[in-house]
Amino acid sequence: MHRHAMVCIGKRYRLCAAACFMLASASVWAFETNNLVKADITFDFASREIFYGLGINREPVVIPDWSLTFMELVSCGFLAYIDTTDWGARKHRGSSGYGDRAWQYQELDPYLRLTRTFSPEDFVWLPTAVFLGAGFQYEYHPRFAKCKSGGVNGNPDTQLAYAYASLPDVWLEPSFVGEFDVERDHGVYLNLDIGHSFPLLDGKDGEEDPLLALRLDLWQGWGDGDRVEPYLGVNECGLMDTGFRIALEWRPLSWLKVMPYAAYSEYVFDRHLRDAARDFTYKGEHATESWHFYGGIRMAASF
Repeated sequence: MHRHAMVCIGKRYRLCAAACFMLASASVWAFETNNLVKADITFDFASREIFYGLGINREPVVIPDWSLTFMELVSCGFLAYIDTTDWGARKHRGSSGYGDRAWQYQELDPYLRLTRTFSPEDFVWLPTAVFLGAGFQYEYHPRFAKCKSGGVNGNPDTQLAYAYASLPDVWLEPSFVGEFDVERDHGVYLNLDIGHSFPLLDGKDGEEDPLLALRLDLWQGWGDGDRVEPYLGVNECGLMDTGFRIALEWRPLSWLKVMPYAAYSEYVFDRHLRDAARDFTYKGEHATESWHFYGGIRMAASF
């Protein structure tokens, strides 16, 4: 490898290590000053990486996420996707595989979010609490995870803008997320989720959250033509992934939650998109099926 390229890669890894150290230090500080700052650290160990109901790798993926929230209003952090898939020791000419990059991060996403929950105490005309939010995220892919082909398979960097809304105190807890790709394809993706947690074991005296709960979620995604075409090659808007997830939420400590889960997704409502999902190809892998069954375990700590 060229010496300059090695130096650049070394700088990037040192930058990531420095960011991890700063966020870890800030987490300790947040623990000591938790009236102003909250730190959240999450690790998701998933059997596959699923985007928009499409599987984009073969083997498990690790997704760490660190964030700091100031005054319950502004959050900043980053998440990473660490793929354990070994795509082969050589990247052949014309191939879009990752090469031998297992256990190296394939994506790094710094983000900034603005969130607020409004309750009937804030506005008497509100019948229930309303959670609103907006965010901006930069999606960075290291050079070895990119290739010369265009579109999604070229894996270029991009920027995403988000909007959030949910009703956390309603029994079905409906939540809505809107996503706009600012740079790569200018596509729009919308997702509506409903779900509920059923307490199985009560928490300790004085604790509102249960010790163990069963969580069920059902969601539906929609994409416009600009979002659908780069992934599925079909220039039409339509209902994309329909998904169902079941999870156990175990809270062994007041600040720690462990959630094993299993999920299923399929392109249920749109036949054209379902056929396109069966032909989906990413990094040299052909899908053959439009459905995915996957699972994992998620650990979340809050300070």
